[in-house]
Amino acid sequence: MQVTNKHRVTPIGLPGGVVIAPGSTVPVKDWDKLKGNKVVAYYLSNGILEAKADAQSSDNGNDAEVAEKEQLIAELKTYGIEADKRSKIETLREKLAKAKADAQS
Repeated sequence: MQVTNKHRVTPIGLPGGVVIAPGSTVPVKDWDKLKGNKVVAYYLSNGILEAKADAQSSDNGNDAEVAEKEQLIAELKTYGIEADKRSKIETLREKLAKAKADAQS
């Protein structure tokens, strides 16, 4: 399922750890289980989240990479770090690990 965060400012975290940046769409596995969550159901009923069936793509690897980048960027944003979509996934992972370590100290 492709899930879109329609909120203008706030990243939304789903159960299971997926974080969707504002205005972003990411593929969500196990959607049938997640959509029953009270908070997720609230977001859906109020138009904060929008779910659409996956369009079958021949380039699923690239879709997964884009989704992971969006998720990492959204999570970095929660730490006050602006990241660029042109960054490599490895760079974003390193920045996130550093931000989490800094937050714990």
